[in-house]
Amino acid sequence: AVPLGTSGLRGDIGIAQSAYDLGEEFAALGATGTARVFSVGLSYPILRSNRANLVIAARYQYKDLVDEYERLDVRNEKSSHSVPVALQFDVRDQLFGGGITYGSLTWTVGELSLDTPGLRAQDVNAKTEGGFGKWNLEVARIQALPGGFSLYGRVFAQWANGNLDSSERMILGGANGVRAYPQGEGSGDEGVLGQVELRYQAGAFKPYAFWDAGRVRINDNPWVPGTNHRSLAGGGVGVRFQQGPWLVDAAAAWRHHGGRAQSDSRQNHPQIWAKVQYRF
Repeated sequence: AVPLGTSGLRGDIGIAQSAYDLGEEFAALGATGTARVFSVGLSYPILRSNRANLVIAARYQYKDLVDEYERLDVRNEKSSHSVPVALQFDVRDQLFGGGITYGSLTWTVGELSLDTPGLRAQDVNAKTEGGFGKWNLEVARIQALPGGFSLYGRVFAQWANGNLDSSERMILGGANGVRAYPQGEGSGDEGVLGQVELRYQAGAFKPYAFWDAGRVRINDNPWVPGTNHRSLAGGGVGVRFQQGPWLVDAAAAWRHHGGRAQSDSRQNHPQIWAKVQYRF
């Protein structure tokens, strides 16, 4: 983000592209896909102090999504325009030895377009095409503890005003969710996720133990009888290393509740995550 004048107003522009290619039992389908995202945003500080900050942010976002199944000669295209408006906050205090609480409340309104007949035919019951809206709430806290320990807690929730496209749904599994399950596991229109980590600072290393749990309502307006909820939970251990601009994070997680993974046939026990990040 770059400053726009001296009032505290800031602006940013983002362009991202990602691609996927399904392997193993899906390789015979020749399944590939791309996602292109363009965004432009503004933010303005309502309150700025050493103890607390409150920022309002608004963004326009355009998504162009393509899924192809080469062996079936199928190409599905969809796009969306959306405007998330968020209140972002952080508060520092001396409660129980000191800590910081931060988070955001976001309202998103948008329009989804299904650009191929096949997708429109699949949408006849879900009725995701057209206007949509959703609320997201995120609250997290880092609490200082004696002896070099700290406690981290996070809650994330989503509410929708109708059935959502997969690109707008909440997902429980993955590196930022229930880490015992693969990315993409447990998606739903509405849900809540909770995470707790006990951390220990040992120089540049920070080992930690964690527990993640969440529950989603799969369809806001279901059109067939049957189970419309999914719950996942699991825990594990990890370690982070930070030195200068480098950050390395590795973790192993074991499932406690939720059954077999549906988004990945490998059924990894434990689920292993690793990330290397360089900031510049």
